[in-house]
Amino acid sequence: MVTGYPRTLSDSEFVVVKSDKKQKPSPSFLRNENGTLAARPPLLKDGVRTEHMQGRLRRFSDHEPFLALINLSPDIICFKDGEGRWLLANTSCLRLFGLESVEYSGKRATELAGENDFCRKTLRVWEVADERAWQKEELDLSEEIFSMPDGEKKFFEVVRMPLFHPDGRRRRLIILGRDVTSARQAEIALRAESRCCQRLHEEIQEKNELINKVKTTIDVLLERNEAVQKVMEQRIATNLQERILPYLELLRSKLSEKDHYCLDIIATHIDTIGSSFIQDLKSPALNLTPREIQLADLVMQGRTNKEIADLLNISVRSVESYRYSLRKKLGLRNKKINLRTYLLSSFSS
Repeated sequence: MVTGYPRTLSDSEFVVVKSDKKQKPSPSFLRNENGTLAARPPLLKDGVRTEHMQGRLRRFSDHEPFLALINLSPDIICFKDGEGRWLLANTSCLRLFGLESVEYSGKRATELAGENDFCRKTLRVWEVADERAWQKEELDLSEEIFSMPDGEKKFFEVVRMPLFHPDGRRRRLIILGRDVTSARQAEIALRAESRCCQRLHEEIQEKNELINKVKTTIDVLLERNEAVQKVMEQRIATNLQERILPYLELLRSKLSEKDHYCLDIIATHIDTIGSSFIQDLKSPALNLTPREIQLADLVMQGRTNKEIADLLNISVRSVESYRYSLRKKLGLRNKKINLRTYLLSSFSS
């Protein structure tokens, strides 16, 4: 049985069957699963094979089932002769060019170009692409962008297969085109999104670099501030030692023993100016009263209950009551921990 038309074997190969004898497999003009073009086919100049395929094409084109078949395809399909005259086109092709009601058979692109502006612009481009396929003498694959009358851009993957007479003269040109607009638009959107993500990534990097620079600047300023603070503290301590304490010593000789206690307290506080002791005791977490803070200060100095009572002008019993309250707030209640030792270890600078 002679069939004479391609029978699909795989995604990229077909064979021509003649008298139940298989020819050598040759690549088809279709794409593989990964979207790439299959290997090029050999030049279609083999007399037997070319004549067989073209004869089969003529027989199919003479029958209504063949026309119905190509009209069902969403792809554009067009057959031209060796001189560029249109022989047969399916509905998708005619609809694309606005030629549904035009008698196109036997006309060249230059004749059909006058039908509408879209044909005039597009068919001339097609003529150039057709000639390229003829010159290559092999399968030609290209991607073409059509600017539609409504302003929309459509992307088509177009395959052109030239067929030749045994003597090398041009015989037929088969054109297949697939609308890949959705895929290309998705690719364009993906690239745009990728560029947007890249810009966002670069902006984040720039902001991180800015944050690091600001952090470095703040660290430098803090270090300088600490250095300045140390210098100021040193100057204050020097001034106190050289300009105030000497006068306190002059006063000591003229004061009573009780006044000596007050003078000692003043001298002690001058020595500890800049210390965080008083500030720490004023922490809201401790909830100490001003009198308790004063008592803690005197305990730190090693004053006895009697000395504290005389200095604060209260009874010894009141001093003991304040000490008890202070221990309770410091969490030392029922603990065998010396109050002065705790204060020195916890609050002394």
